[in-house]
Amino acid sequence: MFTSMFLHGDIVHLIMNMWFFYVVADNCEKALGHVGFLLTYIASGLFATFLHLISSIVAAMVLNGMGLYNTYKILEISCLGASGAIFGMIGVYGTLFPKTKLAILGNPLSGSSAVSKTIDASKFIALYIIAEITYGIYSIINPLGGDSTAHFAHIGGFIIGIVVAYIYVWRKETKEKANKK
Repeated sequence: MFTSMFLHGDIVHLIMNMWFFYVVADNCEKALGHVGFLLTYIASGLFATFLHLISSIVAAMVLNGMGLYNTYKILEISCLGASGAIFGMIGVYGTLFPKTKLAILGNPLSGSSAVSKTIDASKFIALYIIAEITYGIYSIINPLGGDSTAHFAHIGGFIIGIVVAYIYVWRKETKEKANKK
């Protein structure tokens, strides 16, 4: 469960993870501190793997029990890569920096500019999580077996990131109140 957070399936997987990491990591580390950042990364990655495992087993048991189709494809989806841990950082980022503007890249082949528009981090991340939930459910109910992405690992990491961010905000507010007294 631990080492899978540092491995990747292919070069595209690695590039995508590092791009998201590049966008959110510095602000998250500055807010949480070095140790808090590392602990959040590890906790997000571990919970991501756990949620992927549980969701795969439960989905296979339920669908197999319903006699819908051969559910072993669900159990073959590997949980490999830093995506779950990085989604934890995305959860932290979206919670602590919701109004930060993110640039959405345009299609360079269409003749448009490199940045076609900006969007608040909270809105972008909300849309991305909705997409992950949708893809996760689709990968379970698709009779052809869906894709080979561990979408529920992404969701698991995101959940831990949000929890950590709210704990961080609560502790910060508690400290500020104590200092005022």
